Amino acid sequence: MRSNPVSGGYNVGWNQTGEWLKFNIDVAEAGTYNAEFKVATTMDGGQIRLWLDDTTDLTGIVDIPKTGDWNIWNVVRKSGVTLPAGKHTLKAETVRGEFDFASIAMTRTDQPIPVPGVIEAEHYKPGGEGVGYHDLTPANIGGKYRTDSVDIRSAASGDQVVGWNQTGEWLKYNINVAQEGLYDLDLWAATTFTDAQVRLWLDDTTDLTGTLGVPASGDWNKWKSVTKSGIRLPAGDHELKVEIVKGEFDMTRLSLTQFDKPHMLPGFIQAVDYKAGGEGTGYHDLTPANIGTDYRNDAVDIRRNAGGSYNVGWNATGEWLAYNVDIAKAGVYNVDFVTATSMDGAKVRLWLDDATDLTGEVGIPNSVTWEDWATTTKQGIYLPAGAHTLKVETMKGEFDFQGIRIHQNPVVPKVAHTGEYQAAVGSFGKTLIGDANWSNYSVESDIKLISGTGDGGILFRANNPAHGKELNQNNADFVQGYVAYLNKQGVHLGKLNYGWTYLTGAPLEVKTGEWKHVKVVAQGARIQVFVDDMSKPVIDYTDRSGNPFTHGKVGMRTFTNETSYDNFTVLPDPINAPAIGNLLEWFGSAGQLDEKIRKQLDKELEHAADAVSKKKPDWKQGIKHLDNLLKQLNKEKKQEEVSDQAKTTLNRSVKALIEVWSANPGK
Repeated sequence: MRSNPVSGGYNVGWNQTGEWLKFNIDVAEAGTYNAEFKVATTMDGGQIRLWLDDTTDLTGIVDIPKTGDWNIWNVVRKSGVTLPAGKHTLKAETVRGEFDFASIAMTRTDQPIPVPGVIEAEHYKPGGEGVGYHDLTPANIGGKYRTDSVDIRSAASGDQVVGWNQTGEWLKYNINVAQEGLYDLDLWAATTFTDAQVRLWLDDTTDLTGTLGVPASGDWNKWKSVTKSGIRLPAGDHELKVEIVKGEFDMTRLSLTQFDKPHMLPGFIQAVDYKAGGEGTGYHDLTPANIGTDYRNDAVDIRRNAGGSYNVGWNATGEWLAYNVDIAKAGVYNVDFVTATSMDGAKVRLWLDDATDLTGEVGIPNSVTWEDWATTTKQGIYLPAGAHTLKVETMKGEFDFQGIRIHQNPVVPKVAHTGEYQAAVGSFGKTLIGDANWSNYSVESDIKLISGTGDGGILFRANNPAHGKELNQNNADFVQGYVAYLNKQGVHLGKLNYGWTYLTGAPLEVKTGEWKHVKVVAQGARIQVFVDDMSKPVIDYTDRSGNPFTHGKVGMRTFTNETSYDNFTVLPDPINAPAIGNLLEWFGSAGQLDEKIRKQLDKELEHAADAVSKKKPDWKQGIKHLDNLLKQLNKEKKQEEVSDQAKTTLNRSVKALIEVWSANPGK
């Protein structure tokens, strides 16, 4: 993989003959689609093919033409691709290399384009001359994207451009207007002429815009906007016609939007939907043009991310974005900033009406890549009711910004989930939680096998799960990690690497309908499994395979067994006073531990740590303080003061530390 300096994001490079990539897809509606491959190459003879579920050749061999540079992108389009509804896999096979590959899009020009939104110029409706378009040339002069008479060329970014637009030509688009109202037009055009003109029609009868002048951009690859505010559109399905009143100009896209319409809060605000008005009103940006060349034609840098949506990128220190909002009621809210960055030290701040600092400086975490999105929450923000503006200020760059969520939900629910987690019989299932970077820890749970077949257990040091049904393998082993599990023969340890390896096991009486407490301790390559008796492991195994899994998430896994789980807990290993201090701090910040109680517990923990940190440790005194901590923790308290989750985890942590300290000589 390599980064894409033209439009941001990443692409897969150095694709060689015989290599392939697979993608999980969920097709909303069966039908005929267009497969669009965004590629770049300096070589002749590149070829690609698309497979469905490893069995159906969707496209045949598609030729990849030379683009002339590894950063000049072309979209190669294959029409007539039939897709069934539901979940499937797409396999992109490199029939012949070498080319770089940025994306696949599956598009349908027969479906209405949603408004508000962006309409790509090349996505005019099907039907040919007199239906989807009127063009004065007998063939596609540019030779790109579509095989009819509309003249289309490719920009260096890979965007398609409808060019050579002549007086009297037109294009039609099927649109679906979500809501009747006033919309703003932004049509991206390029021309060296000074007298070009355009007009938009609705359903061939309503002149939406009158004749609009197309400003000269001075270059056929430099884009300027044709704008018109206050265009009234009725709701529902319609036809939009773009008439070239006077040529010549090129067009890449147009948008019909309501950027000035207030965002209703609580709710989510997409970063790219800042208010209209330009520099100093809707935004402040330090670059003269949109680096990412997507979505809006002003100076804000916007790119399309791997998820297919848009985000504001390249946010530099001092830049800002403003949003019109309508707050339903006054109150205390939380704000989530959704960001991605590979840099340390980025900071952001939120302002109300340009006067009230709502958040102070908020640190943006390093999410490792520009496609891994992290949510940073600032709690306790007071917002007044009514119409206002919110301004997101970049205090220190650089990060990419997807949006903000204003809500009144607790960051972690104050009432912990209680009761049992249950998986049904007849198939397999797995679920993971936690952090892929977790390394040494213990994980434990009460487990009850309800049916007599199959097994149920704990996943640990696990990563990269999939549900295992994409290619009809019916395979439960699509994950990398370990599983400690129970069945009617006893307790066992297995290793999963998209396949199954049995490691070891021990006989044990396991009755259906009876709870067993299972604990796994993973340190380095050593794995210990305890069942009921926490003083002696039933399994003590060291993975000497040469590729042990050393980090990963935790979770549950069942295989053809109805299994119940309860009291699922993860703790750092080895357990120590600082680790418990971190738990206290986390539960406090999550609203699961009352601040007054947290301080009392933290004080006892501090006394305990002081006692064992002396030149001659006083283990007995330290354990006494831990006992006091447990007494305070377990006094009858309201759920909102100490959640069940906090109480369970802290009890287990402190008791585990008492066991460790009790083993010290001369306690």
